Amino acid sequence: ISQQEQMIQFLQNAFDMIPLRYVDNGLESKVWMGYGPEQFSIPSNFELPVSSFAKYGGHASICISCNKQSPDVYFQAGEKQPPGNNIAYLQLGVPSYRISQMTKTGGTVMDAFGFVNVLSPCGLP
Repeated sequence: ISQQEQMIQFLQNAFDMIPLRYVDNGLESKVWMGYGPEQFSIPSNFELPVSSFAKYGGHASICISCNKQSPDVYFQAGEKQPPGNNIAYLQLGVPSYRISQMTKTGGTVMDAFGFVNVLSPCGLP
């Protein structure tokens, strides 16, 4: 299973994110993960107080990119310092999370006192 697929499963199972869109041009595949529609307008089928605010629109997303030309893993979980200039950590405010699913899908929970510090399967804190 690729690191990209591990990360997708981690975000889906641990944080209830959904794949919003896919792009695969043969050389690179990208998947955008998030919680709801990305457009800023209110969806036409949104009804107060019936619809969930998760469907309201204007949600941020995370793009998970995989370069198929380079089979080398850029960063392995457990390495002290990732090479190059990349993301040092990613902080998310999420509507729900499941610690059991974080560990089941390859994440490492560092601590969970009021908020959860977790390393993703790819090593991203």
